[in-house]
Amino acid sequence: MTTPLFRVIPVPLPASPEHISSYASIRLTALSTNPETFGSSFGRESAFTPEIWRLRVNTKERTTLAAIKNATEGQWVGTLSVLWPELLLKDSKGRLSYPPQIKEAEDSGLVDVFMLVGMWVHPDYRKLGVGRALIEHALEIVKSHSSEESEKENVERRRTVLLEVCKDNETAIKLYGKAGFSKQHRGEVEDENTEIEWMARTVN
Repeated sequence: MTTPLFRVIPVPLPASPEHISSYASIRLTALSTNPETFGSSFGRESAFTPEIWRLRVNTKERTTLAAIKNATEGQWVGTLSVLWPELLLKDSKGRLSYPPQIKEAEDSGLVDVFMLVGMWVHPDYRKLGVGRALIEHALEIVKSHSSEESEKENVERRRTVLLEVCKDNETAIKLYGKAGFSKQHRGEVEDENTEIEWMARTVN
């Protein structure tokens, strides 16, 4: 039997120093390799202190996934994070930029909204299924998550998963489309956001 090239794991909480170091390393590599796909910069995050990296990985309302090369224990070849509804609800500015129909459904208590962020695969491992595996693991996490609000109200809300992607990143759009995501009406946006596409899918 052929050994898979990689495996996907959720980073445990609390994360070990090794996990934090690996996350910081791949994040900075991603920012320097494909800066156009992120809402941050290598210059900004290369100045992060160890404490900032630790807090980012150890946020309890965020699950970070790592695609790890099997032949080299500990070498990350891809990453993706899932932001839970509890974290997004704290970010009122971010919620204002949601596609209007999704924001309305969330405000009405019909859906819990999750976001996928920080998706990146090392160039040497692209077109090998790493991105699709990260997305599938992320969707399984969403399926198993029960929000605090749902538990309080004793109801099962629909789960909507959102992500942003550059409009000209046809490869990423195609990948997300195959995973069940569709483009969303964005409503009015600021000029600097005109190159960003919202995509979403419902998870039962």
